[in-house]
Amino acid sequence: MNCETDQPDELEYGEAPFIPRLPASEAIGMAVFRKLGLVELFDSELTRNRMVSPGRRAMLMVGTSCRTEKRERLCNISDHYRYAPLDRLMGGSFPTSALSGEAFGDFLDDLYDADPCRMYCHIASKVRAYLKIRSYVYNIDFSNTTILSTETEHRSVTVPEDAHHNMFGKSKEGRDDCVQINYSAMVDSEGFVNYLQYHDGNTADCSMMGYVLDFIERTMSDENLVLVADCKMVNLSILDRIEWENNYFVSKCPESFSEHVRDRVVARSISEGVFTEVGSFSKRRKAPIFEACEFRERLENGDSCRFIAFRECNRPHSYSFLKKDGMRRWEKACSGVSRRHYGTLEAAQEEARRITDAMSDTAYAVSVDIEELTKPGKRGRRGRPSSDDPVPEPIRYWKIRPRCEFDEELAEGISTSSDIRVIITNLPESEIENEDPREGATIAQVMRIYFGQWKIEKSFADMKSRVGADRLFVHNENRQEALLTVIGVSVLIRGVIQYTIRSRLPELSGRFPTMTIQRIFRAMQNVNVMEMDVGGRTTVLLDGPPDERELVKAVAEALDLKPADLVCRR
Repeated sequence: MNCETDQPDELEYGEAPFIPRLPASEAIGMAVFRKLGLVELFDSELTRNRMVSPGRRAMLMVGTSCRTEKRERLCNISDHYRYAPLDRLMGGSFPTSALSGEAFGDFLDDLYDADPCRMYCHIASKVRAYLKIRSYVYNIDFSNTTILSTETEHRSVTVPEDAHHNMFGKSKEGRDDCVQINYSAMVDSEGFVNYLQYHDGNTADCSMMGYVLDFIERTMSDENLVLVADCKMVNLSILDRIEWENNYFVSKCPESFSEHVRDRVVARSISEGVFTEVGSFSKRRKAPIFEACEFRERLENGDSCRFIAFRECNRPHSYSFLKKDGMRRWEKACSGVSRRHYGTLEAAQEEARRITDAMSDTAYAVSVDIEELTKPGKRGRRGRPSSDDPVPEPIRYWKIRPRCEFDEELAEGISTSSDIRVIITNLPESEIENEDPREGATIAQVMRIYFGQWKIEKSFADMKSRVGADRLFVHNENRQEALLTVIGVSVLIRGVIQYTIRSRLPELSGRFPTMTIQRIFRAMQNVNVMEMDVGGRTTVLLDGPPDERELVKAVAEALDLKPADLVCRR
């Protein structure tokens, strides 16, 4: 014995019992998935002649999205659940091959056969019913995802005849041999994606908008909706279709639309418009304050629409910016011109026009002088000329000498007009703010609806940056569509958790200035959920720091989850 410590000289190794555990964020995500009845929904719609039900497989894939590590999601799923209570999660004992990549590939094949878009819309409707969300404003947009496979790999895969066909484009990594897929989405006023559709590669925006309108006419024809998009719906045939269904639209007006009606609105706003301050439409710090004015203009088909011209009160196009930007373009347009000789007057004049056109929309007054010069001509042969050789005629050539000068009056006009953006809408006019803008909307209400477009951009950001849909590694095209559907369902589940926490736990706003689901998951990332027998009684234990354990309990209570729900007891 050691007298100083009074401890045995040798310690023996023992084996602690293995206790299956599950990260708290994944347990919460899968518990919400089961609470919404999605396991039963997948099981009823998909083929069940597998070792594990499709609903359980979908639940496991969604569970991997409820972690903070982006690169570990939606791949190597068996590694995620190596130490998890799989017998509970999967509903009984099963062979290890049930979690292989091939098994999940079979699940994606089954999902594709069941029509992924229809399945997704059904799930989104269950989410809306669960949260009791009713919305009449919907934001529409399109995006794409890169498939990381080479052309040889992609072409070697057998593509089903009814599958969508992708096109090769440039990926974010700069590769031009990657497949890109397109998809369209429609988001309600609370930020939930209600419609998600996969499209052939390089499908035109107007075609994808047509698919969205088809969905609205099939499933939402009894409602008068307000559809919001960024230039993509501003097409005469699309606008006629929206109005035919008694719906409303709010969109940015493109320059080329209806005989350049936007240019007429901008000119009227400068010449006769009285801009009125309408405030800010963002909660972020230093958000810009806008001023706006309104006009009515007729389109080329005879319809009359409201046009709202707006700009920031503190316009960023200052003189210093116009000077720097104009000088940068001047240097680019005149690069190497001083060293060039032009053999004909027409070539010199063409070059002068090119420089003038390049600077036409800057705050610089440009003038180009064309100078005719001569140089000695060359003899027809080499060597010393004889006395009777004629003197060669001089060669004529032209040079251009461009000059520019900053014009303060021109800069004032550009700084006044270049910041003006135009919104087109068919919402009724109103001088007072109505609770329902379909009964009449002020300028500020229309702009607030338009700036709500950030909600669909955030949904795309969640799908790509949070869940990992920016790059997919599935080469089979029907599995790509099915996997995109699973990613969309994952974002829905994350949205349900975030929406519920924000509404039922407002006290957490002090701890999380921006209360996002990602921040909440990160704040509980060290907590694991496990099930143990304590004193002859089965107990759910939380293993982790005390403050994180308390957060998990508060979130579970807000979601109406019992301890047994976290370990799939029900």
